[in-house]
Order: sequence, then C-alpha cells, then structure tokens
Amino acid sequence: MTMRMRKSSAADRGFSLMEVMVAATVTAMMGGLAWASMHTALEAKTVVEQEAERYRQIRAGLTRIAREVSMAYLSAHYDFKKYRDNTDRPTFLPGSTIVSSSLPSPTSG
Repeated sequence: MTMRMRKSSAADRGFSLMEVMVAATVTAMMGGLAWASMHTALEAKTVVEQEAERYRQIRAGLTRIAREVSMAYLSAHYDFKKYRDNTDRPTFLPGSTIVSSSLPSPTSG
C-alpha cells in the first residue's frame, strides 16, 4: 500500500485571519448588546423595587392612621355591662389605658 500525499487546498488549511477577526467582532457586538439590555433591566428592577417599598410604607402608615382614628372614640353602642368595672375598659393599643373619667359612667344616660 502506498500512501498518497494530497495537495492541501486553501479550504483545508482552516480559517483566515480576516474570518477570525470578523467572527470575534460579531461576537463582541452581540455580547455588548446583551450586557446593555441586562444592565437596563437591572436598573429598571431597582427603581421598581424602590417605588414598591415607598408605596408599602405609605400604605402601612395610612392603615395605621385609619386604625387609630377609628378607635379614637367609643361608639354610641358601647356595652358597659361587658366590662366588670372602670379599670376593665377596652384598650386599643398595647400598654395604653383609657382614663375612666373620659368614659361616660354606666349610670349616666
């Protein structure tokens, strides 16, 4: 068996320098576009999260104000028989007490 040597053509030798440079340039451009879009998306996410936190704090504050204002006055339908004496009155906030002179007495109309 004799081994025949083939002549190598330009196509068999691999990529030219120009082809490699064009491929690297296209790859770099695609990477740059991907990075730019990811960077923009992350900035938008940060802005949305900050706004959501601000709205959450506002909502919590308004809820607290509404709750405290709704409990600031006793209803005309306050049941005096439900509580044992003047010291056993409803309190709406932890640690708070209602001064007994601020409540109408059970005997007064």
